[in-house]
Order: sequence, then structure tokens, then C-alpha cells
Amino acid sequence: MGKKKQLQEWLTAADVAVVDAAARDRIAQALAPVSPRHLRKLLLESEAALDPLIEGVRQDSLDHAERTLVTLSTLYPRLPRETRALVIEAKDHARLALKRTRDSARRREKEELIEWMIVWVNDPALFPTWVRLRRQVIESRSTAL
Repeated sequence: MGKKKQLQEWLTAADVAVVDAAARDRIAQALAPVSPRHLRKLLLESEAALDPLIEGVRQDSLDHAERTLVTLSTLYPRLPRETRALVIEAKDHARLALKRTRDSARRREKEELIEWMIVWVNDPALFPTWVRLRRQVIESRSTAL
């Protein structure tokens, strides 16, 4: 049986409302051996409700990136180390992905996401306001074309 199916069965049997760190650790044991990266990918694909610290920074769209970064901004005052580490890791991954990206539209999006994460790291409290204004600029440019 594949890991994806095992995860779905585990989620159904466990009936967890939100996958938090404890649930993730139990899932990792149930699916062992599974790398943390592959487990995160499986969890994201499962569409299960994920704790923000488990979900991390979504980079599959600007909308998902905005939602997850804003959520992490709200958690930052209580969990500065954890949230900051997640955003820095996501930024580093985005930079690596950018090097492999050939499609010009996807490159621009990755560059934008990297800029967002840099702003977030510099001032998590400012980020929600900044990203709202930034999105207005992006949308006004796209309608002007």
C-alpha cells in the first residue's frame, strides 16, 4: 500500500480535526520510513486541516503564500523562533527552486514570493498591511497591460 493511501486511512481512523505536531509525529511513525519533506508533501496533498506550523509557507500560488504568511504573522508574537525558522526555510527553498525555474512567468512569481518572505522576516507585524498594498500594486499592473 502506498504512503498516500496509508495517510488517508490514518486520518480517517484517527479522526483528528487539525494535524498538529503531535499528530504529525504519530503519522510519521505510522508511515515509517518517510522523510519529513515527503510527509509534508503528503499532508499538503491530503487536504487535511493543518496547524499553521505544520503547513508552513505555501508557495504554490500568491494567494496561498499570502494566507500562510499572514497566519504566521499572527503567530509570531507567541512563537517567534518557530515562525521565523519556517519562513527562512521557505525562502531558502524558493531561492533554490528559482535557480531551476526556466519559465519566465513562474520565475517572476518565485521572485515575488522571495521578496514577500524577506519583508516578512524583516517585520512580521508589518507584513499583512504590506502584502495587501503590494497585491494592489500587482493587480493594478496586470490590469494596465
